[in-house]
This record gives sequence, structure tokens and C-alpha cells, in this order.
Amino acid sequence: MNDVYERTQQAWYPFAILGVIVAMVVFTTILAGATTELVLFWAVFLVMMVVVLGVFSRLTVTVDHDEVSTRFGWGWPKRRIPIPTIAGIEQVRNSGWYGWGVRYIPGGTWMYNVSGLDAVEILMTDGSKFRIGTDDPEGLKAAVDAASGGLPGVHA
Repeated sequence: MNDVYERTQQAWYPFAILGVIVAMVVFTTILAGATTELVLFWAVFLVMMVVVLGVFSRLTVTVDHDEVSTRFGWGWPKRRIPIPTIAGIEQVRNSGWYGWGVRYIPGGTWMYNVSGLDAVEILMTDGSKFRIGTDDPEGLKAAVDAASGGLPGVHA
């Protein structure tokens, strides 16, 4: 495979959450009286929220002839899966209960997801699984199939 598949999925809901939090902070600070300590506390809290939401609002997936790699926001957390360690891949649909971010979900599977319910599940040769949330499950599966020379489905 000479081509590289790369797709970045951006989630916008974290910024809506941040807007609600900022409104609550401003309202609470006004009601409580804007002391220097309170303003400093909320400023630090909001900076931490911006960092966390910035990291977990974007997921980039790259597939080349050597590996499948995933990385959030500014490059962390990330995971690399060498193509020779992939035994199978399947398009799946996540439960809404699984949420977003880095998760350990039922079935002993790690999942990276920023938005939506569509995903691919990669079965490794050691029996472990890794699920990647994506807005392009067909394209991601096809890229991994092409990089590996064709893989059977996880639950063929």
C-alpha cells in the first residue's frame, strides 16, 4: 500500500459543554462575590477544562503499510498497532453507554472514541481487541484490509 489513510474526526460537543461551564462559573462567581481567590480558582479550573476538552475533542487515525495509529488532540494519548499483529477487523456499532474518550468496554476491549457510535474493532494476534470510533468505518476497514493484504472479519 503506497497510499496513507488519514482521517481526523472532530467532536464539537466538548465546546458546548465548555460554554455551559463558563456560564455557570460566571454566574456562580457573581452570586458568591468576585473575590481574588475565587476568580483565581475558577481561572485555573477553566484552563484545565480547556486542556482536557482540547485533547479529547479530536481523534486522528492513520493507516500505512506498517501500522494503524491513533492519536487524540495534541498527539496524546496515542496507540500504534503494527499491521503484522492484526488478525482481523470488523465494522461495529458502539452502545451509547460506552461514552467517549479512552474507555475499557465490556468484552475486555479498549476503545478510543470522540463522537458518534460507529467504530471498527481490531482483533490482534494475541487475542486482544481495540476499538476505534470513526465517522468513516467503511474507509478505515478498507484501508486496514489493503495494508494487510486482506483480513478476515473479526466475527466472520
